[in-house]
Amino acid sequence: MEPSNAEYLSTTAYYARAIEGHVYIRETLDAFMAILAGRIGRLTRPPRILELGSHAGIITALLLERWPDASLQISDDDDALVAMSRRRLGDHRVSYHSGSLESVEQDLDFAISVARHHHLPHDYLGNLRPLMTRETVYVLADELCPEYCHGPDAARIEEAEVIHVVGGYVLTTHAEVHAFKQTGAIPAPARDLERLRQRALWRWYRFVVDEAVERGYFDIAVGELQSTHDDLITGSDAEHKFSPLIVERQFALAGFQLLSKHSLGPADDAARQSMFVYEFSLAR
Repeated sequence: MEPSNAEYLSTTAYYARAIEGHVYIRETLDAFMAILAGRIGRLTRPPRILELGSHAGIITALLLERWPDASLQISDDDDALVAMSRRRLGDHRVSYHSGSLESVEQDLDFAISVARHHHLPHDYLGNLRPLMTRETVYVLADELCPEYCHGPDAARIEEAEVIHVVGGYVLTTHAEVHAFKQTGAIPAPARDLERLRQRALWRWYRFVVDEAVERGYFDIAVGELQSTHDDLITGSDAEHKFSPLIVERQFALAGFQLLSKHSLGPADDAARQSMFVYEFSLAR
């Protein structure tokens, strides 16, 4: 269904306000654009980019403003947001894809995502990988959960045979996955890790909401309270942010190589390091 004018204006206004009202989003976007610009500056032709998620055209508009000759494809299953993106950009500058990534044209220079990784299906990297060449770089900016994997938990993730998410719990061995499929059993380390995730998220979201209120962005504070509600529910389909270590292991197991990692937040306060920009390529 085509969004109404009021829905379009409300959604795009909220995105714009979130950039200023949510702590570190502006800095994360700036870092993302700077990193992408550094990569694009090495090309001798307009970049070919796949954007995962449309964001009502907000991010795409920034890309086209900077690189008007870029070839842009957007993959998004949200019909309303795609319609808003079409309204903002028009079809002549961007092609849209829903459902499987198989319809996406290959020979990409870049895959990009902004605040989408933690919303996408946990197996999406396996579908993205065939679209990439050895030269393609995936630039990812996202809000994760501040790191909560330490000591034995960190070792468990670093040595994981798989990262298999079931109802929000992270299984790390084939034996755990088999046991779950047979009996529904969740191992104690996975249950303990989920409790650590919830506590780390609660501390982060309190900070985000307080900052939004201090800045006078009460609508953003209310939106983040809803995200808090969703994210603290184990296995929520609306929100589920994992630790950076888990995300990095997901990429490694999917056949990706970490090129760079940038944290946007105070270096001396790990509880407030939730915004990240990553660069990945295919593992060599």
